Amino acid sequence: MDTACDEALPTAPAHGVVGVLLAAGHARRFGSDKRRVPWPGHESLMEAALAPLQAVCPRVVAVLPPGDAWGLMRCRRLQVEVAWSFRRGDGLAASLSAALPLVRGAPAIVVALADMGDVRAATVRALIAAWQRQPGQPVLPVFGGQPGNPRLIPAVLYPRLEGLSGDDGVRRALDWAAAQRCALDDPGVLRDLDTPAGLG
Repeated sequence: MDTACDEALPTAPAHGVVGVLLAAGHARRFGSDKRRVPWPGHESLMEAALAPLQAVCPRVVAVLPPGDAWGLMRCRRLQVEVAWSFRRGDGLAASLSAALPLVRGAPAIVVALADMGDVRAATVRALIAAWQRQPGQPVLPVFGGQPGNPRLIPAVLYPRLEGLSGDDGVRRALDWAAAQRCALDDPGVLRDLDTPAGLG
């Protein structure tokens, strides 16, 4: 059941939730490094994807592929911590596993994707507020009845994320059917950039 979430609802001070941006993918369908694409209001798509996390979370960790000098330079400039994903071919789950050593002390993480540059900061706040009401459950955003990203994962579920692989690994490890479904007026939770045609 979808629960209407108030995007303007303030979260409690010092919530401690860490933002995690998964930015180590191959971008095969796009044909080049889509993270570098200029984005409205930002120098690049990756910086647009980082913005809502930085606006709400006291710490943000970006997962990058080894040798990513461009990504490292951006993260240093933005004061974003970096985790390296050495299992780049193993998909999103491997990237998330790479971030775990840096977030173990956090009560929850909000996991965002580097090819989603239209998510609002208010959406991240709403996910955290929903988690504060029911702290044991993961939270996913919903727009028009469709689940999207970013998603919140509470610390109690971190052990299930160890050693995962594949883009479907997180879906298998976590019961998203039992998650809190946070209905929001934010189409950005469904909008990602897969191919150059998406820039039109």
